[in-house]
Amino acid sequence: MQANSRQGSLGDEVERLLLEYETALAEAGLLGRHSHPADEPQELRRLRAQLIGQAEDLPAEQLPRAQCAHCEGAREVAAKQVHRDESDGPQITTSRRLCPNCWGTGLALSHAQEPPELSG
Repeated sequence: MQANSRQGSLGDEVERLLLEYETALAEAGLLGRHSHPADEPQELRRLRAQLIGQAEDLPAEQLPRAQCAHCEGAREVAAKQVHRDESDGPQITTSRRLCPNCWGTGLALSHAQEPPELSG
């Protein structure tokens, strides 16, 4: 029973860290369509690393939130970039970057959730 109690408290800690991370994202003004995770301050990186470390200690079914629907919990997504070169024309490259919806946490953040459907 002690292991379940420990995992329950870890789940609570992960949720607390998620709320702290979401607040820090909002306070930094990085939420929104044109925000880019590469622009994040060092404090956000530290919080994300702490959050990921705690979340990795829990089985997926005991995480306080669902995986990010955009990256499916992978924390990164493929990003295509177009480079224009006048002599060769445009070239497309693909690289990996932090998921812009979960900001690299792998978990659903409240700002990225779909609004509830209105009935009527």
